[in-house]
Amino acid sequence: MCTAAFVLLQNGLVRSNLVVYNIITAAFHSQVRCISPIITPQAYCDLTESLLSFNRLVESIPVPRNREFNHILIKIAKMKQYPTAVSLILDHDLLGFNSFVKPNLYTFGIAINCFCHMDRLDFGFSVYGKMVKLGYKPDCAIINTLLRGLCANGDISHANMFFNEIMSNGLRPTVVTFGTIVNGICKTGDSQAALLFLRDFEETKRCQPSTI
Repeated sequence: MCTAAFVLLQNGLVRSNLVVYNIITAAFHSQVRCISPIITPQAYCDLTESLLSFNRLVESIPVPRNREFNHILIKIAKMKQYPTAVSLILDHDLLGFNSFVKPNLYTFGIAINCFCHMDRLDFGFSVYGKMVKLGYKPDCAIINTLLRGLCANGDISHANMFFNEIMSNGLRPTVVTFGTIVNGICKTGDSQAALLFLRDFEETKRCQPSTI
């Protein structure tokens, strides 16, 4: 496990900076870049075509909009070629400070989702921190992805901390967000804690669990 990239959840804050992001990029390329699931010949052809399409976009003048890059990245992620998608994002600095294409929320979401699927939640949270630092407001899809990753790892305390932080920042959770936390608590076997969580949100009216 790489110790250079980390999740810092202290006093409810998620922090990230350029140095951390550069460390993530270097660590990813040195450790997990070549790890991809075995694919069928047809899937390999589809992946090759996607990579060629991506390269054509990179070489295009003028540079296409970021949604065209995102479309290919999503297609690659759907093939479960998460390291390949992340490599393209990092190699072309699509999340970076000097990117030739300005990133948008979807680009960050793709990277975070891929890292979570690769069981690298630490990298996912560092990308999240970078996104917030650059002034992007996360949507519920990104929040749900990170919460799901924390709960899947059994890290309910940090999931609760992160949940409370995004609530205090004004992001209203969806039913999926709420259900992710409750499901994570239940999987630990602590049904009493799940009931207390439900009661708290019913009383404070911060969410409507009755709609689940």
